[in-house]
Amino acid sequence: MRGVIQGAARIGLMAWLGCVLAGSALAAGKKADVVTNPDWLKRPSGEDMAANYPALATYMEIEGRASISCDVKASGTLVGCCVISEAPTGLGFGEAAVKMSAAFQMRPMTVNGNAVDGGTVRIPLNFKLPPADAIAEPPAADTEEGLEQARRLVRAGRFQQLLADGFLGATIKSANDLPETTRTAAMAALRGAVDARAEDVEIALAQAFASVYSADQEREIADFVEKYGRPEQDNSSLRDRLTDVRTQIARATRERAGGIFCAAQACGSPQEILSVWRAIPTDKGRIDNPQWALAPSAFRITRAAPPYASALGVQGAVRLTCVVAKGGALNDCRVDEEAPVRFGFGGAALKLVDQYQLSAIQMDGGALGRDVTVRIGFVPTELPAPPPTSAGGSPRAMALARELVAADATQDTTGRDMELVILNIESNLPKGFDDGVRTDAANALRSGMKAAIDESRDAIARAWAATLSEDALEAIAAFQKSEAGRAFRERQPALEVALQKAGRYAALLFARDARDRFCKERDCLASDVQAPQPSSGTSREANP
Repeated sequence: MRGVIQGAARIGLMAWLGCVLAGSALAAGKKADVVTNPDWLKRPSGEDMAANYPALATYMEIEGRASISCDVKASGTLVGCCVISEAPTGLGFGEAAVKMSAAFQMRPMTVNGNAVDGGTVRIPLNFKLPPADAIAEPPAADTEEGLEQARRLVRAGRFQQLLADGFLGATIKSANDLPETTRTAAMAALRGAVDARAEDVEIALAQAFASVYSADQEREIADFVEKYGRPEQDNSSLRDRLTDVRTQIARATRERAGGIFCAAQACGSPQEILSVWRAIPTDKGRIDNPQWALAPSAFRITRAAPPYASALGVQGAVRLTCVVAKGGALNDCRVDEEAPVRFGFGGAALKLVDQYQLSAIQMDGGALGRDVTVRIGFVPTELPAPPPTSAGGSPRAMALARELVAADATQDTTGRDMELVILNIESNLPKGFDDGVRTDAANALRSGMKAAIDESRDAIARAWAATLSEDALEAIAAFQKSEAGRAFRERQPALEVALQKAGRYAALLFARDARDRFCKERDCLASDVQAPQPSSGTSREANP
């Protein structure tokens, strides 16, 4: 799932001169030494590449390359970077390369033992997409009748249109900062791909439904959706109210789960966290008040936090001692103190030390080889405040809405989602993570979610009663009690999996078709792997 870029970059003379003249050495009238064999202390990671990869190129699976020229500071960091060339042009590969220059650091050049500015360096960067998993078309429907009823259901629910709109919305947003000519060509290619693949995508989605429901069930579900639509998606007022309730559930889950967990485990008091932050004596040459030229962002710190910390709202603080290495990098780091303990905050902090660099001022002051204190605080992402309580409808509407909520298996569905969250957290836990913390954290999340849902049931009922008529609520209640309605509800987990697979397959069709259209008259070529050719949608033999 990747594009292959071929052909040399076309470099304009004025663009080349603009980059060269931007170099500080030439601007000052000096001759800049070109570093032809740089000795790198640090280079961009795969994470840096992923964070800076041009968004539109990612969506359309286009790979690229860029070459930049930078000045090298005495500390080994790069400044004054500008683009020498990029291919394909207009997609942002050159700008991405300049952004990634902050992740480079050369071994400082020295004269008589002192670090000096090191001239200029030219860096070629190849932007490669990771190998993609194989994505197959959903299995064909057993019968023509099953496929036809499933297509009715897809059309009634506007599933194909919603999927296409989501794909277009994401890709259009990703092109907002690109040159107008690139943006226009990309949007034409994307819309052309969506239009050309409309029937293929409808069939793929229909095959997903047909893999979960019988033809008779599809017919009844399609009849209902054609008449009443999909209230939670199609009724904007209900959708907004339910979104507010889900926000309330998320916040309440963290609060309840955090309280349950901290009653079983020591979560670290404010006094303990302040103690971690205390000043350390500097009588042995320690640098206890470091000034950082580079430091991890709040986003990176949040991402590095122990897996259960954010879900439970647990804060943490860590104090490290490191040794200052050449260029201001940190070596030989160790955890001095952390709060709370047994949660993994110390290990999380150690993963961040390669993103620090001491300031040039302190390096010039003789910091090399000295101990330095590193303090890292982990603060969970703030969740939105709970929305105000909304009024419900008539007593009859509230009774029907409560009946709907009770039959909707909201707790079962959300409980399944919580188990998936827990499984994802468990899969990312470091080796040796405390078993007691693991068990108490998972149980606290389960209990907190159940309590939050129980508390929200009446709010969900009020949202339904306030936005739908009594007739509509009665019809929905009757459908839920029907055989098709029960099947539709009970098989939602299987349907979600099938639709996710169909959605990935549809995105593959859109992206590769759009890439082929975009690259047809531009300096890039489509991938050697061609877009899959959809089948007719039905198998020749019914499955046993």
